[in-house]
Amino acid sequence: MFRNISGCRREKPVSFLSTARYIGNKSKDNSLLELMKSVIAKYPKAGCQMIYLVLRKTGLKIHHKRVERVYSENKMQLKHRKTKKKFIVEMREAHLLSFKPGKWLATDFAIDSIGNRRPLKLLTVIDPVTNESPVIQSSFSMRGEQVVEVLDRLCSETEYPDYLQSDNGPEFRSRELAKWCEKHKIKQVFSRPGKPTDNCFIESFNGTFRRNA
Repeated sequence: MFRNISGCRREKPVSFLSTARYIGNKSKDNSLLELMKSVIAKYPKAGCQMIYLVLRKTGLKIHHKRVERVYSENKMQLKHRKTKKKFIVEMREAHLLSFKPGKWLATDFAIDSIGNRRPLKLLTVIDPVTNESPVIQSSFSMRGEQVVEVLDRLCSETEYPDYLQSDNGPEFRSRELAKWCEKHKIKQVFSRPGKPTDNCFIESFNGTFRRNA
């Protein structure tokens, strides 16, 4: 028997609204987690947005919020990633991507300063096959959007390459540059962490450019 607030007895209990909770199936995320780990193995400095863009490039139809959830639940942030032991590479070889001129561009930044010691960034671009530099863009501050503008202006006058080689700088890992490369079917080739010789042609050019500038 139940009593109400007024003290009267009731023959039946007061009915309450039933509630239901969604129980997620975490086993469906196992395949996505493995794909995300493979992206991180290839691009160790990639964040959540970069991982999402790479997965979309492979043709996987997935919502970005699901990637963000799996990314957060498995603590895949950079500060939680374990660094691997570095091994000495005995032989160093040039990273050859094409033998045809115009099909391969290598990019990097040369850092300098002006008279008042304000930093100056110079975006250098070369064709490693011909060893020619079609453009050198200077700016006090340069982000991914500006890199896209320089490359798009250059390629619209000549032709769009098949490969764009660079290091893992934030300007080259930006979402804007990734979308631009995807739009024009350009494959981004990043240097391995700690291996600047992977992009040796632009490194050699920048060294000569600094000495003769």
